[in-house]
Amino acid sequence: MYRARYALLKRPTAVKLLLPEKAGAAAVERFEREGQLTARLTHPNTVAVFDYGRTLDGVFYYVMELLEGLSLQALVAEDGPQPPGRVVHVLRQVCGALVEATGPLHCITRFARAPGANRPPLRRLPPQPTG
Repeated sequence: MYRARYALLKRPTAVKLLLPEKAGAAAVERFEREGQLTARLTHPNTVAVFDYGRTLDGVFYYVMELLEGLSLQALVAEDGPQPPGRVVHVLRQVCGALVEATGPLHCITRFARAPGANRPPLRRLPPQPTG
């Protein structure tokens, strides 16, 4: 992942590359599918993809919104455990983006199968208003 400037949009962006030496058929297919599917997402908590393609010298790429700020990992490392209200706020945003990307049932299944997820079965909650 690289920080770049998109000349046509005149804005800073992030660029993800798949170099030719790492571009086996399966990797190329997965990279293209990831770029195409991500570009279709419209949830406010999903990164926007502006462009994707292949350069003349065979490098696959996609150009996306550059997000500034701390990752969740850095936030917790810096400030320690977060208050429950903040955790719920962040998780609602993450879950909203995941639901759009994968569908509610898929998200619940993936979450329930996460490492260390020895917990009672999850139940499907009604949709929550966003905003």
